[in-house]
Amino acid sequence: MKNKGFSLIELIVALAVGSIVLLMVGAMLVRGTSMFRTENDEVNMRNDYQIIRNQIDQVLMEAKMLIVEKQGDYLIIYTGQINPDTREFTTTSKTTERIITYDSNNDTLYISGTYSDHIAEGNVISTIVEDFDISLDESSKKTVSASGAEEIYYVNPLKINISLSIANKKSTVDYDYTLSLRNRLKGKDAEDKKILFYETISGDIELKEEFLVESYMVK
Repeated sequence: MKNKGFSLIELIVALAVGSIVLLMVGAMLVRGTSMFRTENDEVNMRNDYQIIRNQIDQVLMEAKMLIVEKQGDYLIIYTGQINPDTREFTTTSKTTERIITYDSNNDTLYISGTYSDHIAEGNVISTIVEDFDISLDESSKKTVSASGAEEIYYVNPLKINISLSIANKKSTVDYDYTLSLRNRLKGKDAEDKKILFYETISGDIELKEEFLVESYMVK
């Protein structure tokens, strides 16, 4: 029998089938690569979140007092008593007092020991924080009636709501959780136990809100 080889039609059909197979394989490779990158990005985001959260939680869990200041693009959290003029801690022997600074303009989170270097190089925790805020959890709130009037107190141990958003080039992930503080927070003296929320107006720090923390007042 004579071997006539492939006809033109057979060759065209073979090329067409081969092209389809190559396209399918290429599409699968592209999809697989994309899925790998997506999963890798998600893993990296979770790891970044855990690192950032651990740093924040460690500082807040060691807090002796909680002072929150809104200063332009900055959210600043002090964990000890400060001098309102200098923003420096007033304790003579600092141990666990720290400052958490969030710069929303640059998506950057800092942690430092003094106000003077609270945004100094070397204190950067993350540069991918798109949003960060804290608030007092309602479960820590107690209402006390005295002399016909009602006062609201936040009772130790306090619970803090924390919202945190981190972002990469492709996506943003939002995290919300509640942290129960380890220490019983104190005020600037034994009869003045408060959580203070400040804001900066015209360069001067002014008291915006204050929440009393008097567990012994609640019967």
